[in-house]
Amino acid sequence: MGIDVIPYKTCTFNCVYCERGRTTRLTTERAEFYPVEEVFKELSDYLASHPFPDCVTFSGSGEPTLYSKLGQLTKMIKAAYPDLKVALLTNSSLFSEPKVRQEAALCDLVLPSLDACTREEFLRVDRPHKDIDLTGIVEGLIKFRSEFSGPIWLEILIVQGVNDSPKSLSRLHETILKIKPDKVQLNTIVRPPAEPGCQPVPGRFLQEVAESWSDLDVEVLSHT
Repeated sequence: MGIDVIPYKTCTFNCVYCERGRTTRLTTERAEFYPVEEVFKELSDYLASHPFPDCVTFSGSGEPTLYSKLGQLTKMIKAAYPDLKVALLTNSSLFSEPKVRQEAALCDLVLPSLDACTREEFLRVDRPHKDIDLTGIVEGLIKFRSEFSGPIWLEILIVQGVNDSPKSLSRLHETILKIKPDKVQLNTIVRPPAEPGCQPVPGRFLQEVAESWSDLDVEVLSHT
């Protein structure tokens, strides 16, 4: 079950492949967009009248780590529902900030993403806020691995003609080995993207990449 704590399309990135469309509020400023007590009450009301989910996931209409009360909300959920697993789906953009990493580490499962390892490809694919630095993201993910003992599933989304070259994939592979995730999830475009010109890579291509990264635990999510 997803928990959306971010106003629609408020994000640190404006990814060309985003199924939600173009970002309308590109920001790195964290805020309590919705009162944390109201979010928790809405969740509690839902759980009181519906089957208990396997997991609740912070995700949705933007980048969930922009929610300044993310850590507090996670603590409230785990205190009230100790058997309920909490996951975080994030673009990793704020992992350079120690506080964000500390809050993410309160979750049971973290699913960060990394789409490129060169500045040029990063700008083309993720179109980040001007204050976001790719080096800081990678270093933040490496630090997070040393701080978080739970599972990390790193998602890589491949866009045809952008980050699918042998050189790009080799650099990604080298960087992933430094991050040391428990699993790598390979994906491509499956729904209408923000930019119509973006094209997916074939499913067979992703399978070949997975096979070439034999020293990693790789799961192919898309079979286009």
